[in-house]
Amino acid sequence: MKRLLTLSLAALLAAGLTACGAAEERGDLAAKPVLYLYPEEETEVTVTLDFDGTLTSTYPDYGDGWTVTARPGGTLTDPATGREYYCLFWEGITDAEYDFSTGFCVAGEDTAAFLEDALDRL
Repeated sequence: MKRLLTLSLAALLAAGLTACGAAEERGDLAAKPVLYLYPEEETEVTVTLDFDGTLTSTYPDYGDGWTVTARPGGTLTDPATGREYYCLFWEGITDAEYDFSTGFCVAGEDTAAFLEDALDRL
């Protein structure tokens, strides 16, 4: 359970970092967020998106969610096809108004240090 929570929080944090910036710059496109999974041990994971909008592109195919076997080194394997991936990709269009009064907005060059600190706290 702790591992699943850690994976979920890391995925949400990574997805949230892609939304930094002013609404005028972003428009209504959720621009190319990717999810990386690094479990402590090999784990079958199902990932679903809570996205208020329309997905315009996903890889691998999203369907009703992604189910993959995640390995500590970051390799993701689709159990149905055996195909390997390094991340789960999606983008979409939304009319959502994002609230930037809470959370984190991190400059690109500060991302690695921020994630190391934030993930240590998990």
